[in-house]
Amino acid sequence: MEIKITDKEINKRPNDLELGKFVRETYWKQKEQYESNIDEHVRLKTNEDGLVIGVQNIEDEYESCVICGRKTSYTKNTHVDMRRGFIDGVGQACDGSCRL
Repeated sequence: MEIKITDKEINKRPNDLELGKFVRETYWKQKEQYESNIDEHVRLKTNEDGLVIGVQNIEDEYESCVICGRKTSYTKNTHVDMRRGFIDGVGQACDGSCRL
């Protein structure tokens, strides 16, 4: 997830403490909004003002390996019982070909 902050928003903060607080609050707001927009099959795309600008189908999104970060062969909507390498409480891992 990316956070975009404008020059105007930066210049409105008189010191680094307030700027850091603003960045942190912006991050948590965007993260909460992102997670609340996840449905079983679609995710809402929003702009920086929080307005919906489109719908993204998550069926085509592939899981990333929690060990090496590469894309796996499993989509996000594949049930965990149908996957190899899924670790409860951790997430999806590769098929064993990870090289750290």
